[in-house]
Amino acid sequence: MRRSAKYASDLFYPATKPRGAKPAPYFPDVDLIERWTDQHYEKGFLRAEFGTSYPLLRTIRTHSYEHATAAKSPRRFPVVVFSHGGGINVLEYTTLIEELASHGYVVTAVEHPGDAGLVVLPGGRVVEQSGWDADAKRTPAERMAFHRERHQVDARDNAFVLDQLVRLNDGTIASPLRGRIDLSHAFAIGHSLGGKASVVSCATDPRWTACVNLDGGLDAGDRYPRVDKPLLAIYGAPSPVKLPIESEEQFRARQSRNAKFLESKSHRELVAQYENVTAPGVIAYVSSPGFSHFAYYDLVQPEAEQWGATPERNARNLAIIRKTILAFLENTPPPAEVTYVPIGN
Repeated sequence: MRRSAKYASDLFYPATKPRGAKPAPYFPDVDLIERWTDQHYEKGFLRAEFGTSYPLLRTIRTHSYEHATAAKSPRRFPVVVFSHGGGINVLEYTTLIEELASHGYVVTAVEHPGDAGLVVLPGGRVVEQSGWDADAKRTPAERMAFHRERHQVDARDNAFVLDQLVRLNDGTIASPLRGRIDLSHAFAIGHSLGGKASVVSCATDPRWTACVNLDGGLDAGDRYPRVDKPLLAIYGAPSPVKLPIESEEQFRARQSRNAKFLESKSHRELVAQYENVTAPGVIAYVSSPGFSHFAYYDLVQPEAEQWGATPERNARNLAIIRKTILAFLENTPPPAEVTYVPIGN
């Protein structure tokens, strides 16, 4: 696998470990980002943001190696384009991304400027999240329009990335992956905002084989383009297990609320939205007890604070998520008669 800190995306792929090489760092730009946040936000911002996970940003190492030679294989590598949630950096999903690459996928982890937390562009320029902090001042219609635009822009980012993978494969861009990419299997996967962008990608660009939405709530009342390709949606369901941060009284109160979950307005609206945007028989809807919106990240701190997650629970959740996604990808056939050429941005 190869990673690069020079671009607003990282390319992971099956590779041969370079002799004597050390694994790539988890956050290659952490020092630059910390200097920037200390200057533009407040001193110690990054430490407060990551809590007990903060020391890991510099010490943890991945299972990836920079500038590695692509692994030899009789089969070409199918494609995954992975999009992060709003305000999140894409490398916070490295566990899932590396798992996909280790199973033979070329994975482009995309940072969407303006929607990610902080994006480091070539030359060291930092782009922060933009426009999201004005949501509280917007009317419901204005919020819906803003978020719809973000889904569409990020879907166009995904199309641009797929264009570049076409060029990598045909040799227009020099790459160890020339002729090794299977563009008949191209999957858009994302979490939260990125999950909604993946749904829009699948609906608007014929080159995608299927899409995966990880806990991205389709905004009630909004209009989404119709998806006629396989779609996997993964969400959390009420946990029947007492959380470490709960008292007995809090646990009983939550259980009472959970009993009403499947009949709740929010759940009915979510299911209705999928019925509106998907053709019959194309959606796999998975709901697993114990998942929270933070269950897809690598670092346990956000889920620990919000949901009382333990490292064991976090690892279990990630294992379920990885296995479910892999089973979906590996059992999705390619579309018929699609020409894989760049379509521009």
